[in-house]
Amino acid sequence: EYTIQGKVVPYLITALNKPEAGSKMPVIHPNPATEQLNVKLNSPGIISTISVVNMLGQSIYAHQSDEQLLTIDLSAYNNGIYFITVNNTSGTTTTKFIKE
Repeated sequence: EYTIQGKVVPYLITALNKPEAGSKMPVIHPNPATEQLNVKLNSPGIISTISVVNMLGQSIYAHQSDEQLLTIDLSAYNNGIYFITVNNTSGTTTTKFIKE
């Protein structure tokens, strides 16, 4: 016979992926996504490396762009949680998204 004790602590989910004014963090939508993910980069004119990594740490997408808006086709991806990383001279940001 076993017993488990614990406490469930509620947490507040704040607006995800809504950067503050002047932030260099990319904006992604929709999240969760089904067929495509729109990425708005907040570093115009700067070449950014955009990569998508799965939960196993495998890079499944990589692209360099200096455009402010990028659309990533997710139709070939399995449902699950992914991470998108944007790296440029302003720094590196990583954001989680869900593919449904």
